[in-house]
Amino acid sequence: MTLKKPTKFNKVKVQDAIPSEHKALLEEIRKVAMQLECANTMFNYATDPKLTESAIHEINSCQLRYDYLVKEAKAKGLTFNLHSNL
Repeated sequence: MTLKKPTKFNKVKVQDAIPSEHKALLEEIRKVAMQLECANTMFNYATDPKLTESAIHEINSCQLRYDYLVKEAKAKGLTFNLHSNL
């Protein structure tokens, strides 16, 4: 199984004042990216078939949410680096 990493944004667009709704969206993307990373770790360390299946469902769920949020951010013209602090 090939798992996608949350690396769709890699540049920071410098803005003097980021609206709070944009900050909230960017924070939600970071949160989902961390959840996806945790789900991938859970998958890598699962020793029981039920836990493996659960991790796969969690990965798929996080990936769908992440893709949706990235689409929303792109529609608003936002770019960012997941590892930067806003």
